[in-house]
Amino acid sequence: MNKVVGSRFQQTASALRYAIANLQQFANKAFADSGTHAGELSVKEGKLIAVSTSRMKRLGHFLKSLFSKSARAKHRQQKLQVQVAIHSAIDTIKRNHLLLEKFKTGSVEEQELANSTVDAIKFYNAMLDRKKTPQSNFSAKVTHFLYKQIGLSLDEDLIHQPIELPYDVSILHLANSSYLEDMPNNSQPPLNQEADIIRIKANTLLRQHGIRFKSTAETLGSLRTAPIHAFTNNQQQTSTLSLTLDVLPGTTIKVQGSFKQVSQAYSAPIADSFHLSVKSVQTGFPYPSQQTGWTLSDALIPQYPHRLEQLPLFKVLYHNKKAAATGLMPSGAFTMQAQQLYNLKQEAFSLYRTVLIQAHKELSQAIIKASPDHVQEQLSIVAAFYVRLAQHERPFEYLEKAYQTLNLIFFNRPLLKLQETWINQSSAGLFSDNASTIHETAYDLMEADIVCPEMAKHDAWAQDFISTMGSILSEAVKPIILQYISETLESTPPMLHDFDQKVQAVVYLQLSDFLQELDSDAHQQSVEFHYKKMCDQLVTMRTLFEADSFESLDHPICELVNELEAYFNMRFHARN
Repeated sequence: MNKVVGSRFQQTASALRYAIANLQQFANKAFADSGTHAGELSVKEGKLIAVSTSRMKRLGHFLKSLFSKSARAKHRQQKLQVQVAIHSAIDTIKRNHLLLEKFKTGSVEEQELANSTVDAIKFYNAMLDRKKTPQSNFSAKVTHFLYKQIGLSLDEDLIHQPIELPYDVSILHLANSSYLEDMPNNSQPPLNQEADIIRIKANTLLRQHGIRFKSTAETLGSLRTAPIHAFTNNQQQTSTLSLTLDVLPGTTIKVQGSFKQVSQAYSAPIADSFHLSVKSVQTGFPYPSQQTGWTLSDALIPQYPHRLEQLPLFKVLYHNKKAAATGLMPSGAFTMQAQQLYNLKQEAFSLYRTVLIQAHKELSQAIIKASPDHVQEQLSIVAAFYVRLAQHERPFEYLEKAYQTLNLIFFNRPLLKLQETWINQSSAGLFSDNASTIHETAYDLMEADIVCPEMAKHDAWAQDFISTMGSILSEAVKPIILQYISETLESTPPMLHDFDQKVQAVVYLQLSDFLQELDSDAHQQSVEFHYKKMCDQLVTMRTLFEADSFESLDHPICELVNELEAYFNMRFHARN
């Protein structure tokens, strides 16, 4: 670590320690039955200090504030200083939450700092829970009431919202990964007898781990079609089988087990060698296959707004999205209906492929034409892709996998690179005092790298489509991401242009539709119902991009886009 980076780390660590101390000091004082009032805490060089006050001194504070204008002004100034110190402490912790995640696996000192921060947050939130319980002490009730009446109670202004820890992408492993081996490239089809046994073992393990399907018949059907690969170890005379089951977008089950070769045509399962692993990556934002075959990315939703209470429209979606992420885990409340919805959409696309492919094509064309710097060649590339899509044996899978790769290359990885660069403090430009320098540095860091293994899995038509649409959409995505991360960078958010705002609106349309669908009886509806809904969704998004301007749109989701813009601008100007 060079001297500059080391110095920044020390400054950050020092700021976090100050924040933790202030939070704990306030929570300690607020745990008192009488509440927290101006005069019981003072601020010295940004640090909260508890002031010992007897009952007589409290009465003196009250009487002075009641009858003396100058005393009242002094006490309110003290109150403001405490408020600023606490809000600053909370902002410091939230702004550095990514760094604290890194500290959890860092040096002993870093781990201690991360653990202390979590403990301080839990202590503060526990204080909030206690404050919800009505006071039992009559004297404390009276004291708190009097201070509240003259506006010197700190509780009323500070004790409202708990400090929410950011929720990560849900990742679950139901087995020790050391049990499961990556199958080598030269794996081969298994013996029929081995395949039957691993399916039976898999069915048993699924039940043991509480992983449910709609019915036993559906479970057996999924196991029957799940790919199985085998690798033979001639030296040990054993074979290892791996069964992979994609039960839901983002959720993959893998079962592995070993067999001892008894003869060339027969083998016996090895006891205790069968293990199940589930990896589920759920954010609450839909995968492309969970809607029309196209969605944008969870990277375009702010991960951790520092003042969620100031975003009333977004807050509802944020909490519902968080609940969906949990509900979409393998044994979650939404798992079975999400499986049914996924199957219904696949079937709808298969039956009505001609109409839906045309609707997708018109949407892609509308996106290109709405972008400020589009050229005719881009329209030609997209047209060729949709010709190929119409000819494909499995068009829905072909389309959604193309968009999944696009999201990974142009949205998810650029955001991750920007975050990692900030965490490692390896780019001076992100810490500049000049907003233009910060923006230029961030945009450079978010340039997509299209030469990657994921791109190589697609044919030429899909590769051209991914590159073209990804390049167009990323020009809107970069400022959107930079808007969200402006709180962390402590920089002015970029102004979103017309195309950027339209893309941002589509993100929330997709999220809102998905959450509403999970919370409805849509999984019980017909294939035709979902075909019509997919058509409506594609037309709505196309119409949005075809609008003369974002301001001309009359859609409720536009209020959310405006709310976010106002919030991030307000947050920047409040610090300056």
